[in-house]
Amino acid sequence: MINYSYRPSGWRDILTNVGGVSYSSDAIGNRTQDGVWNYSWEHGMQLSSMSARSGAVSIGYAYGADGLRLSKTVTSGGTSTEYDYYYRDGRLICQRWNGNDLYMMMVEIYLFGIGLKSA
Repeated sequence: MINYSYRPSGWRDILTNVGGVSYSSDAIGNRTQDGVWNYSWEHGMQLSSMSARSGAVSIGYAYGADGLRLSKTVTSGGTSTEYDYYYRDGRLICQRWNGNDLYMMMVEIYLFGIGLKSA
């Protein structure tokens, strides 16, 4: 059986402990630490970065003025990998990793259509 603890006041659905591992959150409920990762937030609830508590991995995020995630940079072992996100009408249509398509949700024509947003 795994024991869980929740914040006793304010946001009462926020986990504070799972199976003996402490979780921390900021004043508005964003997780800031979970035993493995440290999290940083901006503009309310936009995840700006994550870093492994071991120091082995860090991840940074960038957003557009509309709040959509434009990119993610993962750094591990001195090597960085950039992921870019492409949207049409607010919907993710493609994620690229160092120039390679990882995920396409719409028909190919949207990749060349008007209105693409990218980093």
